[in-house]
Amino acid sequence: MKNRNLLFLWLLIVWTTGVLIACENDGDATADDDAGGADDDDNDDNDLSPPPEEYDYDVPVKATSPWPEHRRTSTHSGRSPIVPTPNDREPWFFQTAKGMFHEPILDEDGTVYIGSADTNFYAINPDGTEKWRFAMTELVDSTAVLGADGTIYVPGGDGYIHALTATGEEIWRLSALGDQGYLTWWEGHAAMGPDGRLYAGNDDRRMYCISLDGRIDWTYATGDQIWSCPAFGLNGRLFFGSNDLLFRSVTAAGKRAWRALTLGPVAGSPALSDDRATVYVGSFDGYLHAYDAATGKPRWKFAARDHFYASPAIAADGTIYIGSADGTMYAINPDGTLRWSFDTLDPIRSSAAVDGDGNLYFGCGDGKLYALRPDGKKAWSFDTTTGDRNDLNGSPAIDKQGIVIGGEAGAVVFVPFGYCDNNADSRCDTSPDEAIPDHGAFLYFYTNGGSSVAEIETAPAPTEVLTFRLVVRKNGETVRARVKSSTLDLTLTPNVAHRVEVSADGNFLSVIPEEPLPLNTAMTVAISGQYLTGGWRLGNRLFGGEVGGSFQRTFTFSTAAPTGHPLPLTVTEDQATTLLLRRMAAPQPPMLTTFNQIGFDSYNFLLGTVAIDPARKKAILLTVEGTPGLSPHVNVDTKSIFGLNGEYRDSYFAFGGEGFRLDITGVSIAMDLFRLSGLLAPDLTADNLNIYDEVTCAEIEFFGFALNLLGLCSPDSGKMIVNGTALLAPQTGGEGLRPAGLAIDELTYHATGGTLGGGYLEASFQPNDLPAAEQLPVILVVDDENFAAIDLQYGTNLEKSATGTGKLDGVRLNLPPGFDPTGKSAYVIVNLYPLYSAALPPQAGGDR
Repeated sequence: MKNRNLLFLWLLIVWTTGVLIACENDGDATADDDAGGADDDDNDDNDLSPPPEEYDYDVPVKATSPWPEHRRTSTHSGRSPIVPTPNDREPWFFQTAKGMFHEPILDEDGTVYIGSADTNFYAINPDGTEKWRFAMTELVDSTAVLGADGTIYVPGGDGYIHALTATGEEIWRLSALGDQGYLTWWEGHAAMGPDGRLYAGNDDRRMYCISLDGRIDWTYATGDQIWSCPAFGLNGRLFFGSNDLLFRSVTAAGKRAWRALTLGPVAGSPALSDDRATVYVGSFDGYLHAYDAATGKPRWKFAARDHFYASPAIAADGTIYIGSADGTMYAINPDGTLRWSFDTLDPIRSSAAVDGDGNLYFGCGDGKLYALRPDGKKAWSFDTTTGDRNDLNGSPAIDKQGIVIGGEAGAVVFVPFGYCDNNADSRCDTSPDEAIPDHGAFLYFYTNGGSSVAEIETAPAPTEVLTFRLVVRKNGETVRARVKSSTLDLTLTPNVAHRVEVSADGNFLSVIPEEPLPLNTAMTVAISGQYLTGGWRLGNRLFGGEVGGSFQRTFTFSTAAPTGHPLPLTVTEDQATTLLLRRMAAPQPPMLTTFNQIGFDSYNFLLGTVAIDPARKKAILLTVEGTPGLSPHVNVDTKSIFGLNGEYRDSYFAFGGEGFRLDITGVSIAMDLFRLSGLLAPDLTADNLNIYDEVTCAEIEFFGFALNLLGLCSPDSGKMIVNGTALLAPQTGGEGLRPAGLAIDELTYHATGGTLGGGYLEASFQPNDLPAAEQLPVILVVDDENFAAIDLQYGTNLEKSATGTGKLDGVRLNLPPGFDPTGKSAYVIVNLYPLYSAALPPQAGGDR
């Protein structure tokens, strides 16, 4: 699976080993390019129209492009000279199959270039129709560069930078080195340097300098992944951050100039003042840092209530605009003092763009594109929401006639200048207010997709986790406050067995039903308690604090009505129902989305029905990681293999398990609970699923320490609580079909031996023609009394064997010490079809 894995190691590295400083390599590295070729020029000599306007860029990007690269200019000002002139165009939406977390670039004729997690890079016509697409094998998570001659340079998750013509043909591709076993995703965007070379950071921990014919000129090594795109100062000096906590200045020759330590990953891109004397960058430590660009000496730092992912924008008067995951857009004076702030209810990860009149535009986690005037008053907002998953985390680009932005929903959206002022559209809001009460403590219902709403508007499924959010306001400003867990009182009426968990930041509380709520029933949730403010801060984490006040709220809602159809899961002699779990999102805690929004969106998990007990309304499913892309299959090499146990009422379900594991750089992260709930329709689809996870941070090797210092683990329970959503669809790859010509020879239990010392289960297959390399055989152990799969770390403890001719021969499950087979059964599953099952013997050495 794709994970933004190395970033979780950053605090551990800094606080315990100091390896970062030692591992940085100031030397150059070179590598052969994959291919080379000449660039094409597609200028039309017969075009008699007036020449397009040229912009004053100081690097060789396309001069007629209004937005040719990440943050538009070499200093990353995010500022455009275009004055917003109202026009009669209509908004348009261009839908891709998955989300995006970067900004588009724009050609002179209004063509939009942007990639998606659906593994395609798109060219979109000015009217919102598809012009062409370039397919890759992995997602696209970086902003491209439009070169002076019209060549488009696209960094991809497939490990290549692709040089494309204006019609989408590939000129050359260049592979990241990746020779240390790291990921080779290009996530740091790409930038055109003053010397006419490309600069881009990669997940293999290197900043690359690349010639325009596709050769690596030098690399600069860091201690972790690079998602930050370099800005350019005087003499071609680069400024960029890394997930190793360091912000760097590097010379045009690839040598270190200076570096500065923050207390969080520096994932966003920096911006320089117009005189290039000061460089500004946000960090996951929750501070905007200002440094002397020549020396690296800190000038000041500005504290937000949560971390920064967005990049700063610089207004013509020097004001710095930057949004934070705390939901606030800040306007900061060049001396580091606050000029004004504009609060929303949801995280801002979108980097602001500034037009020629000084207006700024940004996306928000509430799905809205905001336009603010230079004084911080809202000019308008446009709601792009088409469903619960609406985070507008991409950054906008300013076109000649409007704003273009992409987001989590997978849509690229165009909003014309003047549209909201001149049209009665319900998506538009022209009120200057923040739309949040000025004073008091407020509780909001928090939807699966991460929206904060005043009421529970949609009937929850009876199996769903209910999540609420605390927001405290004082004199028109949002205050950093957190629930004091010991004072929390929650009453569910009518009462159903449940428990309550409070998030690490104290802003969210989850009500987990331990049995289904009654269907079609009016219910209330009464919540009260005290909240803390203040305390002392280490990076983004708060300690201590004092009681700042109290909160109280009662929510009224009705649970969902019966559907009248049963849960559509079956197992027959020839086929088992299989499902595709896709488009996962984890909006809470907010930092988790910042870490890995597009990564979660790219995950595919396949769920196969193993067994059903209609009398007890229980089911067991096997879940395995799927291959990337829109048409996934079982990943036969995965270590993510676990059982899900569930109960259902009507066609509402809740499946959970302790075996959900993410294998990250050799470290297996085991969740205490992975819970998936919702309504499964007869066509095997489920929209807006509820996902709830718990993980004990102290039990995570290496990562636990870092997660605590990030403030992601509750100081009370020691857990990280995760709320999110996903989609279910029928899996159509044939994994649930009985493998042709395959039968079990025998299944045996051995009480001793095995790699763990607790014995092993071994299944052998009769002679067959199935290539072992293309199959995923699994032995799943079930507790018969509870009708539940047991967590035996299947991904790491299964061994597949092949015959001398490479055909599938058998599978072994190594068992832990102390394993007791009494009252247990074993299911032999190939891909996702349960081929065979048998009760295990109550005594050692028995065979079945």
